[in-house]
Amino acid sequence: MPGFGQLEYLDVCFNQLESVSAAALAELPQLRSLLLGSNHLDRNYLANGEAFHLLRNIEVLDLSVNNLESHMASWYISNLTSLRVLDLSGNMMTKLQAGTFRSSPQLRQLDLSHNYIREIQEGTFEPLEELEVLNLALNSLHCISGFSLTQLQVLNLSHNTLELFSEEEGAEPYLLRVLDLSHNRLLSFPELPRAHDLTHLNLSNNLISSLLPDVG
Repeated sequence: MPGFGQLEYLDVCFNQLESVSAAALAELPQLRSLLLGSNHLDRNYLANGEAFHLLRNIEVLDLSVNNLESHMASWYISNLTSLRVLDLSGNMMTKLQAGTFRSSPQLRQLDLSHNYIREIQEGTFEPLEELEVLNLALNSLHCISGFSLTQLQVLNLSHNTLELFSEEEGAEPYLLRVLDLSHNRLLSFPELPRAHDLTHLNLSNNLISSLLPDVG
């Protein structure tokens, strides 16, 4: 891509891309936003991920709907230290490993919706101290216990199989404003953070029979 050294935004969604060469990315030192949704980046992911190491300044990355499994997604973002917005929705992820986001501490928005995530290892989100918006809708999560993302402002957990949602006890106040727990299997009112700024709470389409939280 000679002659495009000044490019900051590139959208190649909905194509047939299978590979992204290091030579091409080396020609784009100013790139801030790269949108690659709805391609075939599950193929050649090892070489592609290696090429992605050249994206030193990338802040917005869309890898949605690329048939990426958990380890593939982790490899793609393993060296992207400037990321602020990441879209991994519509992929084939089943598990979030503790080190997945270790290299992206500046993430503020993370979309993991419409995957098959059943397990989130302890400590997965700990490096993301600036994370404000997290979308985990349309996955297969059964339980959220010890919720400790105090800095999070928007959390979408709708369309999972949640039967339990409880926060981690601690003195630090939660900043959560929007919480969507709709379309789950909650049997009772969730154990919400005691110190919160919630303005929007969606509990529709659950199995709640009491407005008292289940503290037992």
